Parts: sequence; C-alpha cells; structure tokens
Amino acid sequence: PQADNEHEISLCHSYLAILASFRGDYETAVSLAETSLALNQQLNHKPGLAFAQNLRGTLAHRRGDYDAAQAHYEASLALRRELGDLHGTAVALNNLGNLANARQDLTAARRYYDESQLLFKEINHQPGRATTLGNAGVIAMRLGELTEARHLHEESLILKQQLGNRRSIAISLVNLGEVNVLLGEADAARRAFHEALRLTTAIQEQPLALDALVGVAGLLPEADAVKLWHLAWQHPASTRETQEKAAQQLAALGVAAEPFELPDLAEVVADVLRPYT
Repeated sequence: PQADNEHEISLCHSYLAILASFRGDYETAVSLAETSLALNQQLNHKPGLAFAQNLRGTLAHRRGDYDAAQAHYEASLALRRELGDLHGTAVALNNLGNLANARQDLTAARRYYDESQLLFKEINHQPGRATTLGNAGVIAMRLGELTEARHLHEESLILKQQLGNRRSIAISLVNLGEVNVLLGEADAARRAFHEALRLTTAIQEQPLALDALVGVAGLLPEADAVKLWHLAWQHPASTRETQEKAAQQLAALGVAAEPFELPDLAEVVADVLRPYT
C-alpha cells in the first residue's frame, strides 16, 4: 500500500509538471518532473520511471537541452521495450523523431516517425496516428514536399477533430498555417493561425500560442510582425524552436533581436484576433 501511495504521488508530480509546462513555467515543471523521476527510481517502478523519463525528456527538449532530452527519451524507450509496452514504445519513438527534427536530422526523424506510426497503427491508437501523421507532414514541409505536407496535416487535423483534443488540434492548425504560407495561400494560413490562437487561449497554452504568433506575424505589416517576433524570441514560455524561428525572421529583415518590456500575452493575442471577430 505504501508503494502504491508513493507511485500515486509521483504521478501527481508528473501531471502537475505537465500543467506547469503548458503555462510556460519550465522551472516549476522541471522541479516537479525531477521529483517524480526520483520517486519512481526509489520504487523501481518501471512503468512510472518510463513515463517520468519521457516527461523529463520533453521538458529538456522544449528548453533546448537536446543532449539531455536524447538521454531521457532513450532511457524511456529502453524501459518501454523491456516492458513490452507498444504504446509507450511508439510515444518514445515519436519523441525521438521530434528531437531529430529539431536537430535538422530529417532522415532520422522520418525513420523514427515511420516506426512510431506502424506501432500506433498496429494497436489501433488513433491519437498516436494523428500525431505521427502531423509530424510526417512537418518533415515533408521541411523537405519542400508542400502538397504532401498539406495532405498529411489535413489528414492529421481531421483525426484530431474527431478525437476532440484541443491542444492537438491547435498544433495541426499551426502546421497547416505554415504550409499554406509557403504555398502562397495567405487567407487559408491566417484562418488556421487564428483558430489555433483561439484554441490556445481557451486552454491557456502559452508555448503553442507563441508558436502560432510567429506564423501569423508573417502575414502582418512589417512593423507589427517585428513586434510579434520579438515577443516570441524573448518570452520565457517560448520553446527553443519557437525562439529560433522568430530570430530567423528578424535576421531576414536585418533586425537585431533585442530585449524589451514584455506585453501581456493574452492581450497581444486578443489584439491580433480583434479585427476578425
């Protein structure tokens, strides 16, 4: 019974860490995740340990500590395979694909995603299939396969809408917006980014809102775009990948990324959406 209670406490720490990460409070999230990891190590509870390793990897990934993320994801994958957990194995492979993508290793990313997709299909796990379809779309976009990328993102979005997970839907909408920008379809891109912003506002998911703002900024007048890219570059809730995208946009304009007083994110999102509501 005591071990069961300690495992439940570790799960509480993990879920609180996830909530903190959605708010962009990474310091709190990492502290909670480390506590969960330590508790599971003490208990030698392998399913809980695999979950905690995966969570710790996700947080390290978001903050740009790719070496730590790799170590945590691989530890989680090894445990999932040892346990014969096909779902957990697919999740770990997908996350390793995300990390390879962030490191610009698109060949490895596609390999991880394909393996993950096969496992999700084998166990008929629709949320996982939707996620890996979207991630495959990201790789296709980065390889310049824009028509294929849009098809994959649309297929992923349909599945996610059927499942009703608003955060997952918002991720697909941001991805679809980015592809439509590259295809020169500004109106479709704007609709996708705006819907993503409405969803992230409803669920209070700051990191994803900032990613959507980076995308929609490219459809605005330059002065307004620069403000949004500066915000995404500096905001503490931004993931490293969002910060890098914002910095690249500023550099393309010859604008230096400089610190400034941060406005309220919710007010910024409301201002972006106001002309269209």
